[in-house]
Amino acid sequence: MNPQFDEARNFVGGIAPVKARDLWGYINRKGEFVIPLAFQLARSFSPPGDGKKNTARVMDKGKWELIDPLGRVVVKPNFEELAGPLEEGVAPAKVNGRWGYIDRSGEFVISPQFDSAKPFSSGLGLVARDKKWCFVNRKGEVFLPCKYEGADEFNPDLAPIQVGSKWGYINKNGKFVIEPQFDGAKKFDDGLAEVQVADVYGYIDSKGHWVWKQTK
Repeated sequence: MNPQFDEARNFVGGIAPVKARDLWGYINRKGEFVIPLAFQLARSFSPPGDGKKNTARVMDKGKWELIDPLGRVVVKPNFEELAGPLEEGVAPAKVNGRWGYIDRSGEFVISPQFDSAKPFSSGLGLVARDKKWCFVNRKGEVFLPCKYEGADEFNPDLAPIQVGSKWGYINKNGKFVIEPQFDGAKKFDDGLAEVQVADVYGYIDSKGHWVWKQTK
């Protein structure tokens, strides 16, 4: 595909957002527009699969909305920010400086009450209150207390958590199964998680054992 766009993002499901003439649209792998240039900003679609309907975040007239792969509006532009596409049927949305979760109709199913929010994963949403992170269920009830300095999503049964300056991993009972010992940690993916100790990076398994470590 010849260079012809000012910016471009990743292909997901055969569609990628591109920018030209100060507007964003979506192309297929042949470089043909499947959704015309019409948006101020655009993000990649969520991955299809598992019976879920993939959506993408776009900005129209200064407000964020969700569209489907045909360019049809799924959730109307009523939000200051959207922190992701629909995951597990909901998406984080911000109004009046507060975050909650909306469903496919654009209605809040968890009211805006948080300082920050990330997409649902493994049945839980990651939210922040008073600079502390915690997890909520689909009813908006706090599942694990807001006491962590940093956190990322469960995937599927462990989540990276920051305590002080170190990171470890908890299970859904809030118990550390890998004690805080890392200077940086990412969520698990296919049974491995990327971690950092000082200036050394590598991957650990769900028992906390190193399976690969960067060599100098």
